[in-house]
Amino acid sequence: MNARSVCFTLLRFVRVVSSPRHPVMLFLDDIQWADSTALDVIHAILSDMMGSCMFFVGTYRDNECR
Repeated sequence: MNARSVCFTLLRFVRVVSSPRHPVMLFLDDIQWADSTALDVIHAILSDMMGSCMFFVGTYRDNECR
């Protein structure tokens, strides 16, 4: 799957299953290892949250480098 398909599918899923009473939490660990495509997907998801209730938590370690 390409990055656009992943974004589209994940956004549709979050819109269907989330509500103000039942938000979805997306937790991503070790973001320091993400490549540019993965960061683009994360950015697209967080930028286009129209009609969904999602809580995003991302963690990274600033003492680890690529």
